[in-house]
Amino acid sequence: MDSGEDIEHDLLEKEMSECIAEHLAHLPSPYYDVVALHDRAGLSHGEIAKTLNISQANSRVLLHRGRAALRNILESSCVLSFNGDDIPCERPQSPDDEG
Repeated sequence: MDSGEDIEHDLLEKEMSECIAEHLAHLPSPYYDVVALHDRAGLSHGEIAKTLNISQANSRVLLHRGRAALRNILESSCVLSFNGDDIPCERPQSPDDEG
């Protein structure tokens, strides 16, 4: 990639991260807690279990269900495009944005 493509890639990655974080906040606890601790903070299931006083098996179940709930939120709130390496996330245009 040349520097122009690197910049565009970095901007898309930052925008996606911000978009996902915004929608992640809509997950109910404990799904939010487990997804945020695992996917954003990088904690293991053992660390999450200790932090939240749950079993590691429960951490895995909550992560799976939390990711599924986040996926549903993103699918209903964003226009996702999966072509190539980039996965842009755009909010659907509202009627006010058109024309």
